[in-house]
Order: sequence, then structure tokens, then C-alpha cells
Amino acid sequence: MVNFPSQRHQNTIPVEDLAALYSRLALAPSLRHDLYLVPGHAFVSAEVAEIIRSFIPDDQIEFDDSVTCLEGGCPYLYDDSRLNEEFDVKLRPLEEAVRSHIDHEREAAGLEPL
Repeated sequence: MVNFPSQRHQNTIPVEDLAALYSRLALAPSLRHDLYLVPGHAFVSAEVAEIIRSFIPDDQIEFDDSVTCLEGGCPYLYDDSRLNEEFDVKLRPLEEAVRSHIDHEREAAGLEPL
């Protein structure tokens, strides 16, 4: 049971994509701005559960839809136009990022990747 509602909005960036982005910023000859908002995948929790089930059909994922989540305290939409204009950032698709995370966790547990 996940202790938040299935329709909770979230935003995430895969750590590999974030590391590549930090490298690009660090190695850039100059930066146009002092601050950049990092892009991410905006989604509701149920979407990721469906992606996980596409890889692991028998996985049991349940949400507690009685929990109130104040979206104002959980920002999920960011204006990443500065970063995209200057660096043309392309994230891996959310499905690929989820699978990569699953494979990493499986390997850490001594299991074969999917």
C-alpha cells in the first residue's frame, strides 16, 4: 500500500539523466543564467503503477485514495524553457526510466534484469 492517492501529481527525473545534465552544465564554456529549473516527467502515481505492471504484470500496487495530498505542497510542473533553449535537453521516456530503475533494484537484490 502506497500512502498517497493514485491521482497525486508528481515530477521526477532519472538520476542518470540528471547526472548527464549536471555534466553538461559543468563543462559548458559559459552559462546564460544563474538558475535553471530541471525538467522532469510530470505524471500521476497511477500512471507509473501501470508502467510497472506492463513489466511485472503480477505486481500488487495499491494506493490510499482516502489520503489528502495538497498539490500546492508538491510542485510537479516546472518551466524548463531556459535549460531547453540553451542545452536542448531530452529526457529518456518515462517508461524507459522506470524499467531502468526496476532493473537496478533487481540487480541489487541478486536478480536478473527484465
